[in-house]
Amino acid sequence: MAVFLTEKEKKKYKIYKKGSLPESNNILSHQAEACRRQETPPCLWLEGSFTLEAAVILPVMALFFVMILMFFRVMQVQMDVQKALDDTGRKLAVMAAQEGEDHEKIVGMAAANVLFKKNIKKSDNINHYVVNKVAGINLLKSKFTEDKIYLVASYGVKMPVWLPGKPYLKIRQHVICRKWTGWVEDNGNMEIWVYVAERGSVYHTSRECTYLALSVSSVNCTEIEKKRNKYGEKYRECEICAEKQKQDTVFITDQGNRFHYDLNCSGIKRTIYMIRLSEVGNRKQCSRCIN
Repeated sequence: MAVFLTEKEKKKYKIYKKGSLPESNNILSHQAEACRRQETPPCLWLEGSFTLEAAVILPVMALFFVMILMFFRVMQVQMDVQKALDDTGRKLAVMAAQEGEDHEKIVGMAAANVLFKKNIKKSDNINHYVVNKVAGINLLKSKFTEDKIYLVASYGVKMPVWLPGKPYLKIRQHVICRKWTGWVEDNGNMEIWVYVAERGSVYHTSRECTYLALSVSSVNCTEIEKKRNKYGEKYRECEICAEKQKQDTVFITDQGNRFHYDLNCSGIKRTIYMIRLSEVGNRKQCSRCIN
């Protein structure tokens, strides 16, 4: 088929040809041709490739998040079991001390199972996630010694998905309680206990002595001259904290006759020790305790 061009179109065509790369064998022409030949081939577009990736990755991601959520459920179950163990141990600590040595192990184990089931039966987490529910928790590995109770709870938690060789997650928790055996008084060798302050020169027969249990209050320095203690005495400056920086507020007690600039001054702060009467040494008995 013949193509006829007008003079104007021919002129336009010639201008286009002039603006094109010259068909010469110069260096630029060779480089352009080399670059054109080394272009990266276009990527092949395969229909359904994203669908295949989603079908593989989505189940794995879903399993990952389900396993994470499962561990939060396991923590809730462990908290319920631990609370029941603690409550059972406290009650057994009292009951076991009342039993004889011959029946202590049998009665202690039986009472442990009864008390534990009673404390745990109200938990919805146990009924939903523990294998065989409350009946699946056993205390068979618990033991009782002369002065302590060892409670061990073993159970299994259901897995959200089936895994080879892991039908359920095995968990074991324990608690140790000391029996409330009390103290047996020995009248033949009974000794009196007394109280002494860290820097005190007397001993006290009562912990509630006003010298030990101080009632500290704060007052303004301008009012200290008008204040009187319980015995009508004036307050004088404390020798211990007198060298510290003076403040507008001072501290006094009802029984003492000194005012203090520091609340932590040893004159009003008491560090009390409980010792035997035979260990008081040269300390005399407090006159307030006698009265």
